[in-house]
Amino acid sequence: MGAITIEKSNSLFWLGRYMERVFTTTRYYSRLFDIMLDQNPEVYHQYCQQLDIEDFYYNDAHFMMSYLYDLNNSDSIYANLRRAYDNAVILREEISSEVLSYIQMDMNIFEKMEETEAPIMLLQNVIDNIFAFWGSLGENTDDPCAKDIIKLGKIAERIDLYCRLDYPTSMIDRQYRKLESRISKLLSETEIEGLSQLKGSRDTVSRLREMQELTYLFEVV
Repeated sequence: MGAITIEKSNSLFWLGRYMERVFTTTRYYSRLFDIMLDQNPEVYHQYCQQLDIEDFYYNDAHFMMSYLYDLNNSDSIYANLRRAYDNAVILREEISSEVLSYIQMDMNIFEKMEETEAPIMLLQNVIDNIFAFWGSLGENTDDPCAKDIIKLGKIAERIDLYCRLDYPTSMIDRQYRKLESRISKLLSETEIEGLSQLKGSRDTVSRLREMQELTYLFEVV
């Protein structure tokens, strides 16, 4: 595993998970926003149930505001971005300042949301910065193991969210194949305790259990 410590591997893994969580929930929030405005203002209740997050919102307007940019709401998109940023700061030497800068730009966007009357209009910039983050990670992060651990977290989070949000089976299976490939690659690069036990059956249920077991190899940071 080279110079990457277990503590750093935790941060790398959760950086990937939090960045993917921000990405997928931001895109899904845009869809929810339109549905709540035009069709069903109560649909956010189902969303909270799917993600297994606390539904403490007074109404749809409260959800739209709090879930998007309330830093005091631990489930908000902004709060998850903040967790990604906190991990990235620890990893500045591993991922480079250039990669960190794209998370900082998104932080700046969320800080401005409370001041604007149309925060939804800023979300495309958030998405664009995340795309740039992943591109910059490939260009500016020299350690292949560090990149693979981050991408492992990304894929694990994507599978979790896609399953919860009822994405098509074909999309979920595609991510499982990526997960298996990423695990196989890491097995040849690292000796993270327990990781070698996860290369198992291609059966869907078994693979879901592998992904869940993999998550618990890393502490939440």
